[in-house]
Amino acid sequence: MAKISLLLPTRERLAKAQAFLQTVVETADDLSQVEVIATLDDDDTPSHALTSPHQALALHKVIGPQTTMGALNTRCLKKATGEILMLVNDDILIRTKCWDTYLIEAAKKFPDGICMMHTRDGYKDASFPLFPILTQKGIELIEDPYPSEYCGDCIDSHLFDIFLRLKDLGENRIVYIPEVLFEHMHFSVGKAPIDALYQRRSRTRGNQTFYSYWKQREQIAQLLLAKIHGKEASLRPFSFIRQNSYFLLLKSFWQSQQTLNFRLKYFAYHLLRETYIRFRLDKIKAHLKKT
Repeated sequence: MAKISLLLPTRERLAKAQAFLQTVVETADDLSQVEVIATLDDDDTPSHALTSPHQALALHKVIGPQTTMGALNTRCLKKATGEILMLVNDDILIRTKCWDTYLIEAAKKFPDGICMMHTRDGYKDASFPLFPILTQKGIELIEDPYPSEYCGDCIDSHLFDIFLRLKDLGENRIVYIPEVLFEHMHFSVGKAPIDALYQRRSRTRGNQTFYSYWKQREQIAQLLLAKIHGKEASLRPFSFIRQNSYFLLLKSFWQSQQTLNFRLKYFAYHLLRETYIRFRLDKIKAHLKKT
């Protein structure tokens, strides 16, 4: 059983994914404690040729229909055996020797597993976890760390906001590991040309999903706080469809025969709700600016 699982969704970037695996091999302290779970789309047959550069590095390929980034990460998660799980991209190059040992030692500081770690990425670094790292124990509490409704972006923001909320509650479990660099070779900082995959992706599509999950993140933070203090707690059922439908509900209420007074109360409630959601997003943006 590996101690670290790297969760790698990849599409149409065989050379980049192969280069990432090569840096895993070249920099890891002990390859026997590392595994890579790569999820590949069934229609992207060239990427099916992805191979491990070294027999000591376990590479598990999961092939299935093209889907959302959240669902792809969850596919990887279901196949992972590691105690520490890190979301990675195919446009990463690892620059630090013994990075695996750094991650393992950092996780040991939290026997309950409730923490979110991140390394330098050469872009956001300490201000934002582009590649969030969780423990298996923590994931079991969160239950669904990578919701399938996230089409591409904002999964990192989703996890970051959970742990920012936990920090607001008095428990800072955000761990930055500055000694380790997983360099993000992203076109936006001039480290790579923009390719077809970048061009097709929207970098703002996940915003509405992020807004819709605000209540769930609040519940998760409260649950983690309770567990840290040895108290029993559980998550209440969450309906993404219900949370995401507030614009439709507003429209239907304005078209209904309800009294104006009731309409105004309803509108005021949702205005306050939206303001609070945007406040949480602004808090994340404030961290992003501290680069």
